[in-house]
Amino acid sequence: MKKTYIGFAGLSLLLLLGTQTVQAQQGFGTDNPHRSAAVDIQSSKRGLLMPRVELVETTNQAPITAPETSLMVYNIATSKDVTPGYYYWDGAKWARFAKQSEITEIELKGDVTGKTGDTKVVAIQGTSISDVAPTANQVLTYDVTEGKWKAVSLTENNLTSSKGITGTGITVGGTDNGAGSVLKEVTLSITHGEANQVMVTNADGNGTTWVDQSTLVPTTTNELISNGNTLTSNVNGVSETANIVNTIENTLDKDNKLVTTVNGKSGEGLDLTPAIEAGQKTTSVKNGSDKVTVVTTGAGTKDKNTEYTVDVVEKELSLQNIGGQVTNTQITDGAVTTEKIKPGKNGEVLVTVNDGEKEVTKWVSQKDIVKANETVTTIKGGTNITATKATDSHEYTLDVPTATKDVAGVVKPGKGLDVATDGTLTVNYDTAKKELATGNVTSSSIVVNDDKGSVGSTFKDVTLEIKAGTNGQVMVTKEGKATWVAQSEIVPTTTNAIKTDGTNIVTTVNNQKAELTLAGDVVLKNGETVVGGIQGTPVSETKPAAGQTLVYNTTTNTWEPGTPNVGVDNVTDGKNLTAADGDAATIEVVNGGLKAVLVETSLRVKEESITSKEIKNGTIKPEDVAKAGKNQVLVTDSSGVPTWKNQNKVAPQFFYMPAVIFDTKSKGTKLSRDLYKEYVDQFTGGKVGVGNAEYPIAHGAGGYTMPYTGGIVGSTDAPADIAVFDKGELHYYVTYYDTKVFANLSIDKDGKLTYDIIGNATPASYMNIVFVIK
Repeated sequence: MKKTYIGFAGLSLLLLLGTQTVQAQQGFGTDNPHRSAAVDIQSSKRGLLMPRVELVETTNQAPITAPETSLMVYNIATSKDVTPGYYYWDGAKWARFAKQSEITEIELKGDVTGKTGDTKVVAIQGTSISDVAPTANQVLTYDVTEGKWKAVSLTENNLTSSKGITGTGITVGGTDNGAGSVLKEVTLSITHGEANQVMVTNADGNGTTWVDQSTLVPTTTNELISNGNTLTSNVNGVSETANIVNTIENTLDKDNKLVTTVNGKSGEGLDLTPAIEAGQKTTSVKNGSDKVTVVTTGAGTKDKNTEYTVDVVEKELSLQNIGGQVTNTQITDGAVTTEKIKPGKNGEVLVTVNDGEKEVTKWVSQKDIVKANETVTTIKGGTNITATKATDSHEYTLDVPTATKDVAGVVKPGKGLDVATDGTLTVNYDTAKKELATGNVTSSSIVVNDDKGSVGSTFKDVTLEIKAGTNGQVMVTKEGKATWVAQSEIVPTTTNAIKTDGTNIVTTVNNQKAELTLAGDVVLKNGETVVGGIQGTPVSETKPAAGQTLVYNTTTNTWEPGTPNVGVDNVTDGKNLTAADGDAATIEVVNGGLKAVLVETSLRVKEESITSKEIKNGTIKPEDVAKAGKNQVLVTDSSGVPTWKNQNKVAPQFFYMPAVIFDTKSKGTKLSRDLYKEYVDQFTGGKVGVGNAEYPIAHGAGGYTMPYTGGIVGSTDAPADIAVFDKGELHYYVTYYDTKVFANLSIDKDGKLTYDIIGNATPASYMNIVFVIK
């Protein structure tokens, strides 16, 4: 046995130095232990060797006296219920850390039962699983009647969903009209077409198409053609004709008979002689209406003959004026233009209709020529249905998009779903189970399917763990089940007796004896161990006196009690006492630091440990005080804490608000004025920094203001602005106001004044506003 003895004086020095860093972190293998660790051990090729003791039994504290909870040791003895290994004191007994090789079998309870290697899942989240063996393509479903998970076949009867398919402009058929048929809410609507389109069924009866409504009810066209004595009306390709008067002409023949020619056909001459009275010298010819003109300066007026020219005023003629009929012979080719046709009302069309035994052309409403019950069908796209008109055709194609999470449309059956001929959506279980059961059953402590796992066997990934027993228990097979038991049940209580016999140590473990003879530096004498030497050098049997240490006597070549000469020259590999933190050190080793300690030691002043009582009164000079900002003074705040403040904000503790104007010519209530802002405007000229800006200087009822543009004028070399306080640094007061002019005054914490104007001001009226520095 190898031991090292440290003399009392040396021990005192070590303890003395050790107390200097008792509050700091301790580092082994590093001079810079981590701040979060009380002890920081660093080594790339050595480990931590725990204290090795001989425990008696788990309920016996010995050989440790009053062990603290969590104290850890390595037991080297085999005694009663303890065997070699790591133990820690849990407050009542020594608890052993089990080795992997000692855990051979674990009994599981709860959802998973049985021994390791032979486990069975009997419940899920505490709910039992039926022991009836499942058949192919079944899934686990909770049976509320039995209160168990049971294997059932997956059909549409046990697939429930609160989601359904609804339609906007589309009829959803099937069972319950689409309710509960899908996993997400689905809404179908017809994709709309373009403006003025209508939906029609395709010619082959398959599908629908959006088409322009004009292809179904074309735009009405009307064309009038005059050819000779015939007027032709062509409405939307349907033609009708009518005879019209194209030309009318009256002439005198060679016998001075009046001949009337209509549409080029002349009648018999009318002899006017009998109608002229004998001796009648004048004849008057005048127009009977504004539809005829009479000109008396005809080319034939000469000698005794006066030629009268009678002409028709075309703009005054209508079919009604001339009997309702005009033949082609009565109208000169090209004489009837669109301007000469009397227009009808807005939206009317010109048609030829039967009027008794004759046909007449007249303006009629379009509604009158649309067949009874005939409607205009408009095809246009809906919310998610697109209508496309074919080029040069009246056919329209309706496209319904495929549904997405953002777009309603055609829902195609995905994997695991089939659509029957009647449109019914069914579940294909063989496919669904492959797609739905994508979860894996895995475990780090339970063998699943001969350690191959159970891929694709559950809807979600399931991880199995062995339910832990109580502290210190081990799992064994008991009565055919894996069960947690106390270690003492499988490791019998070990008996161990040890005694000395002369120069030997005799141990009896479980009635088996063994002897150990001590030799070398440590020997047995009278049943007790005696250190007879240190590393082969004998130790004197002389008893030491107080304060002595073992000192090596070179004459007798033995260790003897004595007083050592502990000096720098006699200490091998002495360490230095230094100040921590280098140039930023908070303590100074003036002299004597070299080789002054046994281990490298550095000192620093503990943070926040020096108080004013350690500082001699009157020793702090102005230059020792931390520097502050320019023109600042040290004051205490409302809680007594010293703080630096700008000198121009310290004194005085109050000041009067700059003068402002109240316009009282109009009365008003609940008027508001920002005193703080107006104070800042006047101290900064309306603009912080160099330059000024316009701001209102007056205030009154009805939003009255008076702009001020004079800015702030300072003395030579004065700052551009006067320093201002933050609004939270001030209290605001009105110390006087004319009660015949103002009423109901109040000021909020930000300096906003609320008041009423109840009367007109007099030369003696004023208001006194004071700002107090907090």
